[in-house]
Amino acid sequence: MLSAIPNYLHEVFVMQFDAWVALGFLAQALFSLRLHGSLRRKLIFNITASAPVVV
Repeated sequence: MLSAIPNYLHEVFVMQFDAWVALGFLAQALFSLRLHGSLRRKLIFNITASAPVVV
C-alpha cells in the first residue's frame, strides 16, 4: 500500500505534466504575488495612516 503512493505521485505530477499544468502553476503564482502586493499596500497604508504626525 505505501509503495503505491510514490508511484501515484510520480504518475500524476511527472508523467502527466503538460503545458496546461505549467500554465496553471504560473497563473497561481502570479495571482498570489498580486494578492500579496495588495495586502502589503493596505498594511503599509494602515500603519502610516494611524501613525502620529509630529509637526
